[in-house]
Amino acid sequence: MLLAVNRKDMVEAYRLIEIARMKTMDMIMHPINKDESVTNELLDELIATDVYPEYIKITIRDILPREADIPKTTLREHWLSLMFHALKDIDWKAEKVLCVIKVISTASYWDTDNRAYKFIIDSLRYKQIIPNDTHNNISYLVVGGEIDTENPRTEIYILEHPQEPLFFLSKKEQKHRKK
Repeated sequence: MLLAVNRKDMVEAYRLIEIARMKTMDMIMHPINKDESVTNELLDELIATDVYPEYIKITIRDILPREADIPKTTLREHWLSLMFHALKDIDWKAEKVLCVIKVISTASYWDTDNRAYKFIIDSLRYKQIIPNDTHNNISYLVVGGEIDTENPRTEIYILEHPQEPLFFLSKKEQKHRKK
């Protein structure tokens, strides 16, 4: 059976699902009875933070949603809460960092410039890992292309920014450019 779907209806359904999902998480993370043990259990299942000598890796079992049509306040509170939990025990500071955000999605196609990266970057400033979120203190890179239908997630790598301005070029390419 062929099912015809109106794109506008699909976008609206996505928007409503994301809002409901974030609202549900908000109710779990901020319980009325102030019992935070369930909240911490849930967040510990959703978030892993690994600290290595050269970088920090945060894995959040959630995919950065599209920014379009989702209320900014809901999106902001959700992702700041996740990042604050991920960074709660981190005492690490740098003058300038490179933040690599890797989205592992269930979809084979997603538009990289429509995701809510701002809240990840803001959390680094709020946690005082960086003094400010200007270009002098942070660069970020988005990596996509990996699909995992069983374990969609967002991986965030935070490292001191490389000194070489063209760090992303191979050594061979850098030598060629200098000639």
